Amino acid sequence: MTLGIIGLGLMGGSLSLSLKHKRFFRKHIGYVKDPTHKKQIEELGLVDEMVELDFLIESSDVIVLAIPVTGIKELLPKLKGIKKDGVVIDLGGTKDEIVKSIPEEIRKNYVPAHPMCGTEYSGPTAAFRDLYRDSICVLCNLEDSNQRAIEVAEKIFLMMDMELHYMKADEHDIHA
Repeated sequence: MTLGIIGLGLMGGSLSLSLKHKRFFRKHIGYVKDPTHKKQIEELGLVDEMVELDFLIESSDVIVLAIPVTGIKELLPKLKGIKKDGVVIDLGGTKDEIVKSIPEEIRKNYVPAHPMCGTEYSGPTAAFRDLYRDSICVLCNLEDSNQRAIEVAEKIFLMMDMELHYMKADEHDIHA
């Protein structure tokens, strides 16, 4: 399977490093807008290859959105081109706004998630393999996701030694 990560700062870069260590995916590809970050990502080996956004969307089996909530919402319409059995997971810090913006065409393939971890640092150089270890990950509104998407997302987060919790998006936002 191919993992595509959009956004390779602290969250996306750390996720890639952790999953590379576990060897769950055959290939890790990434996309970022910032050319300075692209160079850093390549030097740090956070992914196997940096690609264009359209290629990442079309060729990834699992896509992780590790960008700010506003960026996630802007990107969602472009994700209609995912593989038929592709999985999309976002790592946004608020969930209700995102859940309400997911296009119907991909809703069954989508898992809204919020890993409750981080540091005060950002960007590719902040990424480290154990960021997610022993943290909580909240998965939201799974009744609208298909079983395959749920199983893939759960396996990814459990593989990174996270504890899973399940909530409605609006409840998450109140408590978070």
